[in-house]
Amino acid sequence: MNFNLRFIKTFLSSIFIFLAFVNNVFAVENQPSAHIIFINQVRGEECCDKGSLDILKKQISKFIETNISSYFVLRYDALKDENYLNYIKTISSNNPDIIKLGLLLEITPEFAQDSEINYHGSKDKWYEAQNIFSIGYSLDENKKMMDTIFGKFYQEFGYYPELTSSWMIETQTLNYIHEKYKVKIHQITRDQWQTDSYTLYGGPPHYPYPASRNWAFIPDYDRPNAPLIVRQTIADPLYNYGDNTNAFTSQPNDYMRDKKTFDYFRSLIDQAIHQPQKGFALLGLENSMNVKFNNEYLKQIDYAQSLVSDRIVIIPDINEMVSYWPKQKITIYQGKDLAGRSDDTAYWITTPQYRARLRLYDENLSLTDFRVFNKDYLDPYTDNLAKKQGFWIVPYIIDGSHGYLPIEKKTSPVQNIVFDVKNDSNLDIASIKLPRLAKMNNSPKIVYRSDKISMEYQSQRKNSTNISFQLNDITVNCPACKEIQYDNHNPTLHPITYEKKTNGFLLKWIIDNKISHELSFLCEQKKCKFIVSSDSSLIKSLRVKQYPYLFPEPINRKISVKNTVVLVNNQYAIAGRNPIRLIVIPRDIYNIPIKISESIEVISKQKIDFTINNEGLMHYIDIVGDQSASFSPTIQIDGKQIKNVTVYFSPDCKNQIKKCLTEPSRLWWYLNSLVGDKYRLIFLGEKQ
Repeated sequence: MNFNLRFIKTFLSSIFIFLAFVNNVFAVENQPSAHIIFINQVRGEECCDKGSLDILKKQISKFIETNISSYFVLRYDALKDENYLNYIKTISSNNPDIIKLGLLLEITPEFAQDSEINYHGSKDKWYEAQNIFSIGYSLDENKKMMDTIFGKFYQEFGYYPELTSSWMIETQTLNYIHEKYKVKIHQITRDQWQTDSYTLYGGPPHYPYPASRNWAFIPDYDRPNAPLIVRQTIADPLYNYGDNTNAFTSQPNDYMRDKKTFDYFRSLIDQAIHQPQKGFALLGLENSMNVKFNNEYLKQIDYAQSLVSDRIVIIPDINEMVSYWPKQKITIYQGKDLAGRSDDTAYWITTPQYRARLRLYDENLSLTDFRVFNKDYLDPYTDNLAKKQGFWIVPYIIDGSHGYLPIEKKTSPVQNIVFDVKNDSNLDIASIKLPRLAKMNNSPKIVYRSDKISMEYQSQRKNSTNISFQLNDITVNCPACKEIQYDNHNPTLHPITYEKKTNGFLLKWIIDNKISHELSFLCEQKKCKFIVSSDSSLIKSLRVKQYPYLFPEPINRKISVKNTVVLVNNQYAIAGRNPIRLIVIPRDIYNIPIKISESIEVISKQKIDFTINNEGLMHYIDIVGDQSASFSPTIQIDGKQIKNVTVYFSPDCKNQIKKCLTEPSRLWWYLNSLVGDKYRLIFLGEKQ
């Protein structure tokens, strides 16, 4: 009897264990795999892209209606505004699991004043990186500002926020708020080239990553409890690269301006959450956006709610984010052509040591961008303040988004190039060509593991090819490995040195006879390997001596007389009516526009009246005259003669008919003035 009881108990226990196991298996299979996080920027109404309380209320109402959790990061002027503050206090207190708060670390005049530091901006230049972000201020100034805004937040809400946002942040300042105020997540913007005066190029795309203590734009998976970096918006994996139109993201203001519809957004987010690994998407919108963009954003929240309801995604909290993503040392973000222009596909693969972009077009598979990560690279603003614009550019071996186009047929390439950022759909780019795919096999099979990502396909030679992206290197198994070639259509215009080897090749970035970073490709029999190496001690020299490629801040650069541009907007004008305008764009030896510290001079044998106004990197010289005459002034910068121009003021022939009939040359000036005015009015939209 006792035996039977023991048997029955054991049998029942086994059944329960089995049922629990089955339940766990099905729970894992049915568990939503993707993360979506919402971060919304809340600007007050002090200045500097003023926010709207009404738009904020509509956003919050939608999140409460859909029961979707979201973060609202408050700028200092919103914290100081009683209307904003009273509403946010009430609504977040009543809905603590839905409406969560953080800080938007944009610098405004009142924020600087209350922190007892000098504000660097102006009404028309508030948005420039050196004015609005911590990269333009000293560490002591930044600490004062952080203490001010975190102190104000604590005063109003009784706790310190764990999430902050600013499109760029000086790394020591991030370390300060992480260590003192326990910030766990910081949001920066996506990769972009000089949008709104700041460039972030070459960092880990799409997925959250732990920030290096030395440079927040570089991952460091060995740093314990590192602040987690998340990147604004969902960027189109195919078209966002090398795109300076900002048309290929999930932000309504981006895709709607490009005449794309909600269908594009839906395809973009569906693609982002259905990846070979756990999917991820970050959404949000500033309360300073146009109402039509906000209305579109409300539709996005509804769509996210449907994904949550269908258990396709979850909305993680901060602790889930910082627990999961720092462990994901290798990631893949892939995407097809959602704009319907081609059958192309792009693959982004990121590890602690590198970032690789591959593009598949027709049967061609190419490595079109390769960035080298080194956790010891220093933030360029560790020892310097941003003076004009902001630049975070990760060192590269391949950058297929930059064309270096000759502007004249001369022998010296350095003197005759202009940087042209473009998508790598243009095939005339630097790249590494990989074995072509068989025509019947139009996409590789992706195999994802936590320590490597493999691309498997049959090549046109009917051979099986396997490219394995590992944490520190890339292994290629293929009989057709001899097909792997480095292709650079403008070798003299890149800082990369190519060295052919009997069993492969080396790609080196050399400075001062030292190798800054290198990608070697070497083969043995049917197995090849790409190996990455770098020397972090040379990063400062790269930015100083080879600045066009990694730190093109347009200040303190030597002016090139040859490359500086002087445009004559209107060579002819009617005396006493409108001025003649000259436009001066100072450029350096790389043909890059620069900000000059010296004044521009207008030298003329005849007395002329003129004014000079600066607008960014362009300088406008307006010459006025009340008498009919021609002038030939010389434009000088820092004592260097840039250009001679000849301009003409005609008489007003409508009221001075006799003078114009007796002096045909002046009648000719008058007619040119009229034709020029009409042309600019019709084709350029200038008002006279």
